Amino acid sequence: MDKELKQTTWKRLWEKVDERGISSLEEHERIWVTVDGLISDVNGGGLISFFYNHGADDYDETIEDLEKINATDAIKILNQMSQLFPNGKPPRNIDERNEIIDTWNHDELNDYFEDLDDQFYAIQADIEKKLEIIIEKAVRQNL
Repeated sequence: MDKELKQTTWKRLWEKVDERGISSLEEHERIWVTVDGLISDVNGGGLISFFYNHGADDYDETIEDLEKINATDAIKILNQMSQLFPNGKPPRNIDERNEIIDTWNHDELNDYFEDLDDQFYAIQADIEKKLEIIIEKAVRQNL
């Protein structure tokens, strides 16, 4: 795949999100944005990073998109972490999520977080492989 075309398409997707929101994306575009965002957040600071950054603003969409690419193990991992939130669901608002996260005893949960990270890393290559098919479709449609 042409790297420059991929970067151009990625930039266009984020412009579209910034202007009109994630709901304006076509299915394959949204999958690319949400799943790639999840992977980037986890790589940048573990699964907790997805929740304390903006990735979890679109938690429901991320779960739906993981379902669409049949990444059920990733959904299970995210759901395990989300059980730490009231009613088992992280708030869409980043400030509300972070207020809750700040109440957690991170020293006690550290091993739990590391275990979830390890589980995610073990399936990450498979998720990326599935995502690459979606990315190729998005890039082809950008031509």
